[in-house]
Amino acid sequence: MVTSTLPTPARTVKVRIAVAVAPDGKWNSCGWGNDSMTPSEQKRRNQEIMELAIDVCGEGEGEGEARYWLEVELPVPTVIVPTFTPTVEGA
Repeated sequence: MVTSTLPTPARTVKVRIAVAVAPDGKWNSCGWGNDSMTPSEQKRRNQEIMELAIDVCGEGEGEGEARYWLEVELPVPTVIVPTFTPTVEGA
């Protein structure tokens, strides 16, 4: 018999995703995370990420797209370790 338990997530990660929606309904999202950046580096990275979302959805800067930041905290996955219980049957 094989059993496994799902451990409770001990850590979480904050995810921030840039989303751009064009007037015609086309949209794109872009995200990237790095906790080791300074606040000024993070600000510059956020601008780059939003620009990527805007460019790929088909609109240029300032051409009517809506811009959003989606933020969510997600559990960091952990390894599930199965527990094996051998059984012996008579031959």
